[in-house]
Amino acid sequence: MDYSKVIDRQLVILAKEGNAEATHELFFRYRNFIYNHWSKLRKNLEKINNKSYNNNLMTVKSDFENDAYLVFIDALNYTNIDEIKNDKWKFIGPYGWYMSNLRRTYRRKALSSSKEMSSNVVIGDSESNILDTARFASMSAEEVFLHNEDEKKIQYFMNNLDVFLTEDEFQLAKLKRAGKPIVEIKSRLNLTTSSYYKLTKNIEMKVKTYMAM
Repeated sequence: MDYSKVIDRQLVILAKEGNAEATHELFFRYRNFIYNHWSKLRKNLEKINNKSYNNNLMTVKSDFENDAYLVFIDALNYTNIDEIKNDKWKFIGPYGWYMSNLRRTYRRKALSSSKEMSSNVVIGDSESNILDTARFASMSAEEVFLHNEDEKKIQYFMNNLDVFLTEDEFQLAKLKRAGKPIVEIKSRLNLTTSSYYKLTKNIEMKVKTYMAM
């Protein structure tokens, strides 16, 4: 069987049934996706300027790629086949959730480590860690968790607009994301002002409903 021609939805079904070849194809289908995330992370690390990271980028890259496979398995386990109603669905949606969080985790660790190394300041005869003050101003663990969960849900919705929206709603959303003015959108989709705002309202309601789930 030529798995390279199999759609994502079917590959996920086979992979979740334990088919190693389907799992292999699905993972390597998004290999470049991992490289794109690594490229963004590397730029983040260079800006943070954490020497322990920047002096060992190849090791960090190797660790990141290994973790990328682990979150691939997490994304596969997370995916609910019963919720996939469209053959255009792409695994990059749920995988994107986990890869974005993985990249944030690496960035956060590098930033935290960099701050810890440079945050000890002397006040008079005593030493005080300026991070202690910053911690009181940061979000609680629960707030951070909820914030991250919302970000994942939003990203999944945006990556799968054609699944959640009707064709007209999808085309309108795509043009809005491309920065097209309302006049052009109405013209290209042959919409009246009323129908334009009705579709916009429908999209907003679907987003709110989805986020409340």
